[in-house]
Amino acid sequence: MIPDTINRFKKPLIAASVILVALFIIYFSWSLLVFRVTGTTPANNSKVNTGSNTIYIYFNKELKNDPKNITIVAEGDIVNDYSIDKNKISINLKNTENNKSYTVILRNIVSVDNSTISLYPFKFTTGYVSEKDLSKDEKQQLQSQTDKGNIDDPIILVLPYNNPNISMNTFYNASGDLIIRVVITLSLADIREGENIAIDRYKEQAKQYLISNDIDPNDYQFEYIIE
Repeated sequence: MIPDTINRFKKPLIAASVILVALFIIYFSWSLLVFRVTGTTPANNSKVNTGSNTIYIYFNKELKNDPKNITIVAEGDIVNDYSIDKNKISINLKNTENNKSYTVILRNIVSVDNSTISLYPFKFTTGYVSEKDLSKDEKQQLQSQTDKGNIDDPIILVLPYNNPNISMNTFYNASGDLIIRVVITLSLADIREGENIAIDRYKEQAKQYLISNDIDPNDYQFEYIIE
């Protein structure tokens, strides 16, 4: 009696196992063959710091490193530049406004085997994001950006930094140099005082912030954006 019961369920169990294995093989083959986005940092449809930031988009295939093969557009002229490194696109942003939603659209993304993604939209909302609110991937990316991967670089402990007039973050330019980007937001009072006077004051405040955290500003390159 017991052997009959076992035999009765044996064939369905074997059939189910074969189906599961087949589905896994199909999914694995699909994941290798279909050109697709595997992840982004920060996450799509998330909040990023106002001012300047960098978006990282990862793919399951290596990309053709040819500017003719890709177009990146966004409203408000917020894309400063971008770079391609194997299976990753890094998009440096600028001049984003606080508490506003944006969409960065990538078109005609081509892999080295000539697979194509015709369109990929990346959406985000700006605001203040403290270090403790960063995702695990964002913290790892921040660490990997510093001093060409040196996680002991003290800059990772103090940036990004934001106050009502200054937004500071880091990025790598096309030459691989670590740059501190400082976005200065001028108020009406600053304009009445004199734009150049206010800008010089905020530049000095940015450097003093680093000095107060035992970081020598002379060790880094700066990019200033005035809003």
